[in-house]
Amino acid sequence: MTPETRPAAALQEPADIFFARLAGGFVLRTLATASEVFEGDMMLGVVFMAIGQATVSHIAPERHLADLQAGLVPNDMRHPVSVLSIAGSLNIPRETVRRYVSRLVDLGYCQRVRGRRVIIPGEVYQRPELVQALNLNKRDLLLLLAAYRRAGAPKDDEN
Repeated sequence: MTPETRPAAALQEPADIFFARLAGGFVLRTLATASEVFEGDMMLGVVFMAIGQATVSHIAPERHLADLQAGLVPNDMRHPVSVLSIAGSLNIPRETVRRYVSRLVDLGYCQRVRGRRVIIPGEVYQRPELVQALNLNKRDLLLLLAAYRRAGAPKDDEN
């Protein structure tokens, strides 16, 4: 059989379906929150999150809590990203991302630096609507982790 005709791997156990359901619920709640923040436009929120992640992806996540004030990465440590790189990470057309980035810039959520690249300045994360969204996301993540543990999440070495 070639890779194209080989059947997809089946889920190993009923627990796999349960864990996928937990993760799916978390993702959907995150997208709903993003939609509320960004004028009812979920994709605007997705592009915002992709930019936010890409600009700090070079920094180890543990550092956010240990070394950085309030978990915020200083603007001079953020790496500006291009529309093309965001389009590639989301697998959507560059022109679509360009329009969303322009809207984010117009709304003050992003700023252009070094020509066509963008960052989300740290102070944007202090806006009341984003503080509320981040708190909801944290709550949802903690609920996901608690449900995962209650369901008997496998240990790392069991995977």
